[in-house]
Amino acid sequence: MEGISPTSDLGSDKFLKLFVEQMKNQDPLEPQKNSEFLAQLAQFTSLEQLGKQTDLLSDQAVNSALTQALQELEVASSLVGKQIKFGTFDSSVQTGIVDSVQLKEDGIFFQVDGEDVPVSQLLGIG
Repeated sequence: MEGISPTSDLGSDKFLKLFVEQMKNQDPLEPQKNSEFLAQLAQFTSLEQLGKQTDLLSDQAVNSALTQALQELEVASSLVGKQIKFGTFDSSVQTGIVDSVQLKEDGIFFQVDGEDVPVSQLLGIG
């Protein structure tokens, strides 16, 4: 039988191989009851379904985040050439014309007079 390391994933193929080996090598004088085998199979099936649901939810969360980022980028891009008010790190308010919009690892930024302004600091338009 193929060895299974403690850190490897127990996929359906490995589980079924292990399950068949368990059936082959059980004590013939004290065989495991069918209900015990069915319980193991049901537990595995439940875990497999839970894993699929978790993957689906994760994919949906990623898609939702991407959709939101694209919407924010579209709105920010519509402000190119327009005057905006934005807050600064020293709590003052400045105005300037948006030259361009950039998508960076840490968010969306307006380029205003050569300065990167995070979209989150936008206070107003005009």
